[in-house]
Amino acid sequence: MQKDRNANLFRGLCRQLLKFHLTSSEDAAWKRVDALTARAEHVPARSLRGIVVKLTVAVAPRETYGAEETEFPWPILGAALKDLQTMTGA
Repeated sequence: MQKDRNANLFRGLCRQLLKFHLTSSEDAAWKRVDALTARAEHVPARSLRGIVVKLTVAVAPRETYGAEETEFPWPILGAALKDLQTMTGA
C-alpha cells in the first residue's frame, strides 16, 4: 500500500514537472519547478522505480538550462537512468 502511494506520488511529481512549460508565466513556472524538485528531494524512494522517477525529474529540465548532453553530469545521469529503466522495465 505504501509503495503504491509513493509510486503514485513520484509519478505525479514527474508529470507536474514535465508540464511546467505550459504555465503562462515563466517566473511562476520556475517557482513550481523549484517546489516540485524540493518535494521530490525530500520524499524517499521506496523502490528502484522511485529512483527512476527522481532521476527523470533531475534530467528532464536539462534542455531548459541550455546544457549540452555531453556536459557533466548529464552523461552519467542519463546512463544511470537508462540502466535503471532497463532493470525495472520502466
